[in-house]
Amino acid sequence: MSKLPNEVRNVTDQLDAVGNTMKAVTKGYAIASAGLAALVLFGSYVQELKAHVTRNGEPFVFEFSLTDPKVIIGLFLGGLLPFIFTRSAWTQWAKPPARSSRSATSTAGTPRIMTGQDTPSTEHA
Repeated sequence: MSKLPNEVRNVTDQLDAVGNTMKAVTKGYAIASAGLAALVLFGSYVQELKAHVTRNGEPFVFEFSLTDPKVIIGLFLGGLLPFIFTRSAWTQWAKPPARSSRSATSTAGTPRIMTGQDTPSTEHA
């Protein structure tokens, strides 16, 4: 695209590959640290809950077990909520640019526009 010599392209391709690898590695670290932080926060929450919640003056025994189907379902649904809200927001945010892009695409190939005899319609933009 840039019509640079092959030597330049070889160097930039290698730099691009290194950058992509570094991004993938740091994304892995970020995901792992977020998972660890969530685990620590939940553990702290359980400890505080045990310390403060009582039933008839007796300490309430709180059990959090991954063998309980309700816990697994709750974790699964709780993990899905950010993705559901993000998808909804992204869908609404992306509608106007998509409409504008369709309008531009539909008029871009018109011969009169390509030769400069006419101008594209901007009413949908």
